[in-house]
Amino acid sequence: MRILAIYRHYWPDITPYARTLRTIAEDLVSHGHAATVFTAQPSYNDVRLPRQSRREVLGGVAVRRARLFPERKTWMLVRTVNALLFLAQAILHAVRKRREYDVVLFNVHPPVLMGLAARVIKRVTGLPYVAHVQDIHPDAARLAGGFGSDFVFDRLRGIDTRSGRRAALNVVLSDDMRATLED
Repeated sequence: MRILAIYRHYWPDITPYARTLRTIAEDLVSHGHAATVFTAQPSYNDVRLPRQSRREVLGGVAVRRARLFPERKTWMLVRTVNALLFLAQAILHAVRKRREYDVVLFNVHPPVLMGLAARVIKRVTGLPYVAHVQDIHPDAARLAGGFGSDFVFDRLRGIDTRSGRRAALNVVLSDDMRATLED
């Protein structure tokens, strides 16, 4: 199987999921699958690592890096622009290279938007997608006090619910999370 994994941070970046995705992708390769990760330059939390090649193979995994604007953790506008730019480039990559992949794998970050991007990819290319659900959005943000508007929350929850329902598979962290998603 030929898998396209999409996540903004990948090894040698320092996010926990960057390392998790490396393990997943290299394990897929070790079992005879072809794995490509569409990512960006390492940049999490202002950590400055050496610039990585835009196209390289790491541990048998093909890595393709998007071009984004330089940013700092406190630059919210640039971070938002980069999140949208990353998703647009990921969609374009999947559309242009659709014949090279059988399935898309993604982590649900950025919340709601990544699932929406996966739905666009599926609609345009026909590629099924697998969601690796690490948090339930926008519910987690609401519990943290992030929503004052029921209207906005309801719209975002509707988008995220449709994304989950259209996934070929939702991989979750626990039975409790599975039960919450099923509700």
